[in-house]
Amino acid sequence: MNSNTIWSGTTYLLEYEVDVIYERIGTPTKPDLIADDISGPPVIEVGKPATFTATYHNEGMDINNTFNVKVTDEKGITLKLDTIRSIKSGESASLTFVSTFMTSASKTFKLTVDSGNVINESNESNNTIQRTFTPGAAPTPTPTPNKEIKADFDVLPPLIDYGDSFTAHPKDLQLGKCTYTGHMYKFVRGSNESVTEWIRSYSDTTYTRSDYPRAIGQGNHQVYMKVSTDCGATDWIGPKTLEVKGPKNNHPPTFQIAWVKRSEPTKPVRQAMEGDILDLVVIQDPSVPTPNDLDGDDFIFDGFDYSRGTPWIKGLKGKYPTNEYGMYEVTMEKGTHTVYGTGRDQWGATAEASAFINVLSRSPIPIIKCPASVIENHIVPFSAFDSSGSYSPDGTPIDHSRDEWQNKQTSYANGTGQDITVQVKLDVYDTKGRKSDAPAVCEIIVKPDQPPIAKLEVPSLGIRNEPNVILNKSYSPDGDEIISAKYKYKYDALNNGFADDTWQTLTGTMKQVTFAGSKVGKYLFWTEVTENYGLTGSTDNQSQSTLVLNIVNNAPEVSFDLKGKNPQPDLDASTTIRPEKMIDWPVYVPNTLEQVYDKLKLWNVDGGSLVGGEGRNFGGAANNMNRYEMNRATGNDTVFWTMGTQADNGFGPNSLSPWRALTNKNKFNDIILDKDNELMQVRSDGNILYNHFLPQVYSTKKLTIFSGYKGSSYTIYGMNPKKLSPIIWDYSNPYLPKRKWTNGTRMST
Repeated sequence: MNSNTIWSGTTYLLEYEVDVIYERIGTPTKPDLIADDISGPPVIEVGKPATFTATYHNEGMDINNTFNVKVTDEKGITLKLDTIRSIKSGESASLTFVSTFMTSASKTFKLTVDSGNVINESNESNNTIQRTFTPGAAPTPTPTPNKEIKADFDVLPPLIDYGDSFTAHPKDLQLGKCTYTGHMYKFVRGSNESVTEWIRSYSDTTYTRSDYPRAIGQGNHQVYMKVSTDCGATDWIGPKTLEVKGPKNNHPPTFQIAWVKRSEPTKPVRQAMEGDILDLVVIQDPSVPTPNDLDGDDFIFDGFDYSRGTPWIKGLKGKYPTNEYGMYEVTMEKGTHTVYGTGRDQWGATAEASAFINVLSRSPIPIIKCPASVIENHIVPFSAFDSSGSYSPDGTPIDHSRDEWQNKQTSYANGTGQDITVQVKLDVYDTKGRKSDAPAVCEIIVKPDQPPIAKLEVPSLGIRNEPNVILNKSYSPDGDEIISAKYKYKYDALNNGFADDTWQTLTGTMKQVTFAGSKVGKYLFWTEVTENYGLTGSTDNQSQSTLVLNIVNNAPEVSFDLKGKNPQPDLDASTTIRPEKMIDWPVYVPNTLEQVYDKLKLWNVDGGSLVGGEGRNFGGAANNMNRYEMNRATGNDTVFWTMGTQADNGFGPNSLSPWRALTNKNKFNDIILDKDNELMQVRSDGNILYNHFLPQVYSTKKLTIFSGYKGSSYTIYGMNPKKLSPIIWDYSNPYLPKRKWTNGTRMST
């Protein structure tokens, strides 16, 4: 950099966040709740409430069961507890909570999803996350830009080839009564941004290839300037443009950076164990290929950006051996880390790559199970608590003889009359003596022990000196056993209520008491029951009217004689029904609920009598007549055969009687048939015509009846098939077979 300036340095820390999204391979078979993060305000002030946000999501199947999400502080005190009814696969959720830092001491907050451990998940080790926050002074307000200060600058030249020098030339400075203290530049190219250090002399600054700001590359740039004075600073002035040219249609290179094992320098490692030794390198693998440039340009690696990422990433620079393409022999620290690197070609076309790794702690992971709820003072068996799911990420066995439980008790107190929540914690050790980093926590809802409900079923009325059974229907609403019952009663001697009467003891069993009142009047009964955990309940709250037995005298004896008369009915009684009434009755088709078509064709009234008709109730006339065209036996006149379907009139179809319906078959069955059982017609010239689609016709067993049509007239024909001369085949000449009448000599081919 060619500039006569006085330098002083100020370090600016730029932080970025990158969301890494993983695509699951295969279909999840279980839910997987994951605690993501806890975030707070930029500055936490002592003595003032601060609002924090905790986020989580479900990586697995939909969850339709209720579960709890909880935030606690470093002392285990619950700051927020939400009950979640359901969460879908891939859905994210959050909750907010408030905490006040009364001193400058740090606080650690812990987010636990499924804090009651009621969801069966594919991974139980990712349900918690901890974050530590430290209060600090309120940030210094950004001074309002001083509008009295004016300045300008040029970028010379505004168009360069990549690698050429350019100059930032400040000018036209107007300070008013203020004193100049420095200025700086900001270069922006797309999403890339670089801010220079403060320059303490208002003079030209020339940039060569070796000291280009990081954002400089092929393409258009926006350049800004800011001036500071003892009165304050200006806002960003500009932008001015700087275009850096490269080859036409130049493409940036592509490359891959990764954490690798020394023995496998081309195989990225995305998960490691705490303490593993890995290298951070630009992968050199022509089979991918990486690095690669579509234009064949040279690849230049600008290095790793350690200013972004976790505190561990930020502390890597200068700690381990490095060369042009990597950092080596890095001891991995637990956590999720992402590091970035930038590369370019010789024309300044740049690209960025990142390497992600999840470093697992070698400490054992405690997995705790406990009952979701208990009743106060009730025995909780130790078998209800379980730590067998605990494990070490590196496979080291868990030494369960050293399990450290907190608040694991045989019973829990309540005393509030309402549900309360208690926590049980678990730390585990592996056989190498390593302890879990943080305890697993489960929550137990301690329900108040409810007293038994005393209840008697007292009959409302009884007879003097007769035994009356009074049932004890008492019960425990939380399922405890009732172990004793006491009974008392009062007699309303003056019939003025029970206030002035004394209780008398009554002996009974757990289920009932038997009482025989010797006096007429009202008796009031009472019971008190005790459950096996000492709580009692009485019928003091039961309606008094349901506990009173009214005793009356024995019923009087009555005698009487009985005399009666039983007249006999007239066995010859009869009722006359006239035919005129009977003709109005419905007539049904036999064995059905269907009425006949026209009952007046079956019956009619004639001179006081009901007379049957002869038409057999033909039913409705056919609406559709099937017509079939054929040649007449003599000549070439066209003849039509027709037929129609008739109702069965209650007799059923049988194709035998004109009084019964046809079966509506498609062709003749046994009328004029040849040897192949095909319907035929013999013409006068001996030719035989076939029609395969004539319907079944009426039959009276002896005659076959069909109708014919010629011109405008219809004719009904009848024939006796048995009198027709049968036709046979003559195969004497196999090339010219003939048919002939068996009772005649006519032949046809």
